[in-house]
Formats: sequence, C-alpha cells, structure tokens
Amino acid sequence: IVDAATDTVVAAITREVELLGRHDYLRDSSQEDMLAAFVNPRSKTVRSILGRARDLLMDRTGSSSTEGYQAGPERVREIAEAIYDAVCECEIDYSNPPALFSQMAQRIRTHDEVVNDKAGTCLDTTVLMSACFAEAGLEPVLFLTPRHAFAGYLSGKGSPTVDQIVRGAPHHSLSGSDFAGFLADLLNGGH
Repeated sequence: IVDAATDTVVAAITREVELLGRHDYLRDSSQEDMLAAFVNPRSKTVRSILGRARDLLMDRTGSSSTEGYQAGPERVREIAEAIYDAVCECEIDYSNPPALFSQMAQRIRTHDEVVNDKAGTCLDTTVLMSACFAEAGLEPVLFLTPRHAFAGYLSGKGSPTVDQIVRGAPHHSLSGSDFAGFLADLLNGGH
C-alpha cells in the first residue's frame, strides 16, 4: 500500500502465485466447482452435436424437440441417450492431456478440439457432454473421483439441486433415480 501524498510504501505483502492459462484447470479439491467454467453450451461444436441428437430423437420418437424437463422424465432420458449417441458418433479416443508444465493443473481441450481431433481425456469429454446436456435444457452434473471424471444430469423434478450435490449433501439423501451418469471414456463408438 502506497501513501499517495508522500509516495511512501506503508505496507507490502509478497506471495508466490502460480498463473494458469485459460485452458488450464487447477486440480485442487477446494476448487472442483471451477471445472464448470469449461462447459460451453453455446459452442458451435455443441450446437452441431445437438443437431445430430435431434435427428436421432426424430427417428426414434417422432419428435426432434430437446425440451429439457417439460415433457417428463421419460423424455429427459430419451434426450440424454440421443446426446450420448450423437457424441459417440464423433468417435473420440482417449488421449493424454496436452502438455503442461505444472503438477497442480491439467490442460482442458475446447469442445472444438475434442471433436475435430477425435481425442480427449475424461475431463475433456466430461465437459463436452455436460455442455450438450445444458444446451438441451438438462442440468448437467460433473462427477469427479480421485482419478476419473464423468458427466451426468439431474433426472427431473424432486432431484436434488446442483447446490446440494456440489456442497456435499449426505449420500443417503441422493438416490440413483435423482440423476444419471455416462462414463465419458465409453464415447469411442460406445465401446
């Protein structure tokens, strides 16, 4: 802090900081909710995947609508499955994360990079699937385990809020009927 009248330093603090690039995710359990910043529902790639999901929905159900929760839980499941199948058609293979010289962070590929390069990590495909769910009006949930990640969505009314999940609601208050998850590493042709 500098006294403007005398131009004298009144107080100073020196701290070490690590600066990360805009595609870098800090792997820190106290910062897990920051992964949501990499979910971009309005990307051109996501809109293209949703177009394919709508085609699949039309073929399967006679309606191409991605109306989120408006038509009930069965339609929510149909939308989610069509999105999953559309992403599987992208034939995304697992690939190590792009080079990053930090042990504390992982570089996250953009949705465009994942689909165009046909390669991604579980974090890359998790944020891609989450963006697709969000663009279709579903509330995505990003599941993180010590060495893996996968995407899911809240299944409908009566589901816990995202805040309850993020803030660690007791496990007994969450049931499998509240949300559904897809293992992102199965996206390569569904295998």
